[in-house]
Amino acid sequence: MLEWRPAERPLTRAVVRALTRLERWELVFLRTKRLAGRPALPRPLRGRVHVRTLRDGTARAALLNGAAVFVPALDGLDRVSLEAAAAGAAVVSPPGVREQPELAAAAILRLAEDDGYRQIEGERARAAAETQSFAAAAQDLDEVYRGLAG
Repeated sequence: MLEWRPAERPLTRAVVRALTRLERWELVFLRTKRLAGRPALPRPLRGRVHVRTLRDGTARAALLNGAAVFVPALDGLDRVSLEAAAAGAAVVSPPGVREQPELAAAAILRLAEDDGYRQIEGERARAAAETQSFAAAAQDLDEVYRGLAG
């Protein structure tokens, strides 16, 4: 799944190129804003690519729960990446991806070829997302206040 932004063409191209090498995989372009166009796709991929516009977390939850891999937009919504991580998707956001979008493609291919690695990365993402809950933030804030009152 790719959080799609029309202006981020190099990232989109890199992800689509990775998909051409993964015959049994599908790609969902997730739009979190109103319809702003559709991505151009190579003809052989047309049956394996879907575009969904889901603007709120409740609507995205079912789709994200089925995602094995999530590629956040470079200028996307942090909460969407957090939702994907909480759903257990391996989040692909390697350092330097803004300058070299092919890094995302390489990470996708590695995750696709190794089920165990993909599962570990999904579990790691979920564990990190659990530390971002409102309860965790409240506990951190409480510790700060206790330290100041101390």
